[in-house]
Amino acid sequence: MNQLTVTAIITTYKREAKILKRAIDSIMNQTHKNIEVIVVNDCPQYSGIGSINKLIDSYKGRIKYIVNEENIGANASRNKGVSQSSNEIIAFLDDDDEWLPKKVEESLKYFDDNVGLVYSDIIIVENGKERYLAKKKYLKDNVLENILGENFVGGFSGVMMKKSIFTQCGGLDVKLPAYQDMDLWIRMASKCEFYHLKKYLIKYYVMEDSISLNVDKKIRGTYALFEKYEKEYSDFPKMRRMRLNNEITFYIKNGWIKKAINLYNKEYAESYKEYLVNIKCVIMGILKWAAYSILIKLNKEKIK
Repeated sequence: MNQLTVTAIITTYKREAKILKRAIDSIMNQTHKNIEVIVVNDCPQYSGIGSINKLIDSYKGRIKYIVNEENIGANASRNKGVSQSSNEIIAFLDDDDEWLPKKVEESLKYFDDNVGLVYSDIIIVENGKERYLAKKKYLKDNVLENILGENFVGGFSGVMMKKSIFTQCGGLDVKLPAYQDMDLWIRMASKCEFYHLKKYLIKYYVMEDSISLNVDKKIRGTYALFEKYEKEYSDFPKMRRMRLNNEITFYIKNGWIKKAINLYNKEYAESYKEYLVNIKCVIMGILKWAAYSILIKLNKEKIK
């Protein structure tokens, strides 16, 4: 399947030119060379757009550059990029992330008549430190059930997919406040098989402006998914609990303890049994928060 044609889509918003360049170069430096590159600039009024335009020009026509007339959001921009793509396989890359050189070559090996999405393991870069995150694999018979419980596929930068499946699913839901990636995977799970590529093929950079660190949007996004997939979560009630508990653990780990406890009380305070049974997610969050705080402190000490 290496003869498949690929389009890589980067959406950018107020990003420094040097960081965007890192993302673009990671596509240009792929071992697989037949890649159409589309950059969608979602901030036409950005004071630094001149440096972005100059960067794009430096690639001498190798990039299809789209500048939105107004800010429409990252996911509407991704949809626009797909609508302008001309290839069979599409892949998104966040403007602050980068692909390792063999991402495309390795991923293309696993597309077939059944597999419509390939996802890989990632390297998370935070505060200058790298940690390796291996994703989970689920058999094709229970992908939908398990994606309801946790986003084991991950974010956009680590995935390649068939454009035809993306289109059949109606693209990204721009109305959701968060978790548009997970929402798409849920819809795709009923239309194709997923393949887990056990290789670390992207670097995901944790940035201060990342939506993944916006707790209010995450809470609204979680309940939006519960509402949108009410039937599916009714069919798999344990997955709803898993999804919620994973969120609570994550919030506490990041120091959003009040938000986490409020969410926990909202869900479980009416049932003494449920309150006690699920308390382990709070305990796990506290342990992760403590460990994370110690690591941050140690890193600061090393810098001094």
